[in-house]
Amino acid sequence: MTNKTLLNLAPGKNGTTSVFEFLSNHPQIEASNPKEPQSGFQREFPIVTFKTPEKYYKVWEKDNDVYLDGTPGILCSTVRFSQEITKTLKFNKYKLIYILRNHLKYYTSLLYTNGIIEPLLYPEHFLYSDQLDRAEKNLGKENIFVVKLDEIEERQKEIFTFLDIDHHTFKFPHLNSSLDANKFQGRGPYAQQKRTYEGFNWLKEFHARVQPKNGTELFIKCRKLVLKDENWLKEYFEKDKILLKEKWNVEL
Repeated sequence: MTNKTLLNLAPGKNGTTSVFEFLSNHPQIEASNPKEPQSGFQREFPIVTFKTPEKYYKVWEKDNDVYLDGTPGILCSTVRFSQEITKTLKFNKYKLIYILRNHLKYYTSLLYTNGIIEPLLYPEHFLYSDQLDRAEKNLGKENIFVVKLDEIEERQKEIFTFLDIDHHTFKFPHLNSSLDANKFQGRGPYAQQKRTYEGFNWLKEFHARVQPKNGTELFIKCRKLVLKDENWLKEYFEKDKILLKEKWNVEL
């Protein structure tokens, strides 16, 4: 892995699946198979972690310049965890593409898709600026590319420059793994991957209990929950926007 780059995407629920498929089209980027080798929710594949390097390297089928691990946020979850990754693996560079979108949509997705309520209990830990600070302490600011989800396609030249690879032009796919993973297009391995509940009966039961067939009803309930507390959360959102502008030169 000498002179090679490990690339990661973050945060989860902000379009990482779409960006993964988009980047996997580039001939100099090798996408991991499965998409999220360090995620326990894809039980049809054995979980592979960075703690077993030789097994971990096998999630990429061939040699390339950039190795994309689609497990969201492994390089910005905690400073200690990220440092363990960079110290254990033998990549020359570690880079992160950090994706932004409207705070309300982000929080609603966390609530809706995973039933996560922590964003309402500990909102300060889910702010973009806080996650970016953790990533910067380990990776350095120069190895982090911050971009809004709806600007991925128009800024692809900047992204490929950031990754030190050739410029290509691709159409950005708008995918949602929670809708239908079997309909994905593209050459990325996630295009052929199926999600199962094997080993996660509790999750299957939870979804059967709270999610209607089309998901719309629960989505509306979660959105109302966030909206109900929006005035309380607004101070966090506004602070986050200021920090993003001041430090990362991004207006959200």
